[in-house]
Amino acid sequence: MARHWNPKLVEGGRATARPLPAPRAGVGLFARLRLMALVGIFTGLAVALWPASIDDAEGKAINAAEVYVIDGDTFDHGGERIRIAGIDTPELNGRCGREIELAGRARRRLRQLLAAGPFELVPAGDRDVDRYGRKLRDVVRDGRSIGDTLVAEGLAREWRGYRRPWCGV
Repeated sequence: MARHWNPKLVEGGRATARPLPAPRAGVGLFARLRLMALVGIFTGLAVALWPASIDDAEGKAINAAEVYVIDGDTFDHGGERIRIAGIDTPELNGRCGREIELAGRARRRLRQLLAAGPFELVPAGDRDVDRYGRKLRDVVRDGRSIGDTLVAEGLAREWRGYRRPWCGV
């Protein structure tokens, strides 16, 4: 039988080799079974209560409580990443202080706009997803584009097919 040593016990400046009690048999198995049962219960609840996918939500009002904002033009909803089509916002890890500050403002403003009430996701143009796998959607509330609001407030630009610098402009 293997001995379990506790190196932390020190007598007279020297570590002593006192054996630790051997683990009790059977306790680990019961704890593992109980943990597996709890994980199964919580997984089942999460699947049953998880919001509908983006494809199911298109054209329907979306509650802002189901949304996590990533940056000024990207957010998560129902496990899917959504990129607001037609706009470009500064990056949170930008190249200069001005870009970083503007990116933070754009992110906060997008949170406010999405939290103001239900909105709709509308497929945009020919492309369904961008090169990062994000779904490209127009985000609309009461017939008005949230992306257009960000552009009008100077927190975003119209997307022209390529990124333009935010520093030194």
